[in-house]
Amino acid sequence: EEVAGWLVANPSVVLPGGAHSSAAATDLAIATLVLNEVAGNIGTSVHFGNTANVAGQGTDADALALLKDCADGKIGLLFLDDANPAYHLPMAGDALAQVDTLVSFSNEPNDSLNAGTIVLPPGTSVETWGDNEATVGRHTLQQPAMGAIHDTRAVGDVVLAITKLAGLAVAAVAPAAVQDDEGDEAAAPLALPDFSAESLKDYVQAWWKATVWDGEGDFATWWTSVQQRGGAFTTLPNSGADFALAGGVSTNATTPTEGGDLVLALFPHPNMGEGRNTNLPWLQEVPDSLSSFTWGTWAEINPETAEGLGLTAQDGVTVTTPHGSIQVGWFGSPGIRKDTVAVVMGNGHERSGRYTRFGANPLTLLDAHTDGGGSLSLVSTKASVTKSGEKNLHAYLGSLNMEGRFINYTVSKEDIGKGSGAGSIVPMHHPPVDKRLTDAGLNDMYPEPNHPTYRFAMAVDLNKCTGCSACQVACYAENNVPIVGPDQIAKSRHMGWIRLSRYWQGEGEHPDVRFQPIMCQQCSHAPCEGVCPVLATYHNLDGLNAMIYNRCVGTRYCANNCPYTARRFNFHSYQWPESYNLMLNPDVSTREMGIMEKCTFCVQRLRVAKDEYRDLGQTVPSSALEKITACAQACPADAITFGNAEDADSKVAKLFAEDRAFAMLSELNTKPGVRYLARINHIDSVAPDHGSGHGGGHADDAAGDDHGDGHAEPAH
Repeated sequence: EEVAGWLVANPSVVLPGGAHSSAAATDLAIATLVLNEVAGNIGTSVHFGNTANVAGQGTDADALALLKDCADGKIGLLFLDDANPAYHLPMAGDALAQVDTLVSFSNEPNDSLNAGTIVLPPGTSVETWGDNEATVGRHTLQQPAMGAIHDTRAVGDVVLAITKLAGLAVAAVAPAAVQDDEGDEAAAPLALPDFSAESLKDYVQAWWKATVWDGEGDFATWWTSVQQRGGAFTTLPNSGADFALAGGVSTNATTPTEGGDLVLALFPHPNMGEGRNTNLPWLQEVPDSLSSFTWGTWAEINPETAEGLGLTAQDGVTVTTPHGSIQVGWFGSPGIRKDTVAVVMGNGHERSGRYTRFGANPLTLLDAHTDGGGSLSLVSTKASVTKSGEKNLHAYLGSLNMEGRFINYTVSKEDIGKGSGAGSIVPMHHPPVDKRLTDAGLNDMYPEPNHPTYRFAMAVDLNKCTGCSACQVACYAENNVPIVGPDQIAKSRHMGWIRLSRYWQGEGEHPDVRFQPIMCQQCSHAPCEGVCPVLATYHNLDGLNAMIYNRCVGTRYCANNCPYTARRFNFHSYQWPESYNLMLNPDVSTREMGIMEKCTFCVQRLRVAKDEYRDLGQTVPSSALEKITACAQACPADAITFGNAEDADSKVAKLFAEDRAFAMLSELNTKPGVRYLARINHIDSVAPDHGSGHGGGHADDAAGDDHGDGHAEPAH
């Protein structure tokens, strides 16, 4: 009833989830569509028009039917284009073994290859031509940025050669249905190019001329502009939709019955998906946003259920169904139903690349059951969970709770607009300050460093952060952060410069989940600087807590003195094996054993920008700085903003002055160059406290007795 009240009282959109959320995902999606119609969302918050292009897309049911034909000996020749059905679908391995000639276009080993497979490496996407129309009307063009590193040949070039040798012709294509000016459907025949092209590049160009070009002007000129823009983009108008359900809406909830006591739900890894990207070590090493696990497979279980099973944080678990069993780690997630165990997919490959063989493959726990839409049902059986006798995975982060520490804040929606300056509505605790000191203007033990031109700074809006980890991966790539592997991770030797902290403050039906990216705070009164015996770290004129790697002797005093735990120590000289050495950033030096490292605000990018504008006799404008760091550039939610805090008109300076802005651990008075904007809590029924917002109690300068002197100055 509470949810129904929200739908009636507020603009809304209802999302159905996916195959991992229901045993009848298609029926759930249909029911959700109807609910959006009833709530009046179709044409307002739910639009049709700019939709994903799913024309011709196959389903798991189609693949299973093909594999059955393979098992029956009906398929003599089968091509696999970057596909690994033996990992993703049951019975695929045995079925593929019955194919007379199996050809795989793959750059690395995978589970579907057998002794007789012909492997044709196609090269990477930066070496070949190609195109795509992921969204209807938005055609993107893939162009090679470099020559082929190895003796590879693109899939399209191989297919063109085969068609010529076999004497194949272009099949007749049915006309496409389009709307004419009166709204009536009209037939537009497609004149597709033949297979006479000498290369994939020529064929792609002919295809675009036949299907994408509108025929206006000179094609050569248009094709040049397409290559410059990276594609041809048409945005279809958003609209509502009239629809009729031919079969009605199923009201029978499908619940698995066979197996153990807990419903088994599989879900894709947040970084690696269902297993396609498992051989990318960046994605293995970046911790999962909630469990903080890396390099493995784990089960998520409700803490109360885990307590009933007698599980401790050190235990590994065995998950068993009628179809198999696997040994994995486990994580107590308050967001999981008490009758459910959820297992992450992605790892557990048997014959794939060097980084894929950690953990277990949870798809072996399922049979080949598909839902009404043809997708493999990831919620189709029940499982039992027992202790395995093995150790649990190493968790990078500790408790889900802030344990009484005031690190991450939310504000109530009622507080918005009632503030009186920076941080004025953030429920922070401010230690009381002796009035004699404030009267004398003595707020610090020593003066703040001078920043004559720049005070580089960053603002992170926690109301936008979704915990997607894109900032962490971007930082790895930009700054040559080493991959240390699971053995070093188990010793807490993680090297990532950004730590994505997470806190779960809510309970029951009102979860309050918070994410907080934490990088070096670039403090003006940095505790790390004063303890370095060789001045390897110092505060420069741009406001950066700079690092001189050649001076560092590895005392680690700086790391011990950092209250934000932002520094990383190289216990080894880590290596980048072929071909990962080709991905190193030439603008950033790699660090060796015994060296301390940390976030530098991508100083190499800042140097390029400063040099460019200095030649023009200018300082770097705010617009050129806002997304200059790798993390800010990669953030899909636009949660990270960079800039010059000395420029009062810059976006970052204005965010620093926001009512929601606060400095992490501000009571330490380290004067950090990072401000966080507190997340806004929109759920009225969550009881307000000092971790969840006050609902309007901090609009005035005066605060309660337990807050010190007030909220106007968040940095002291």
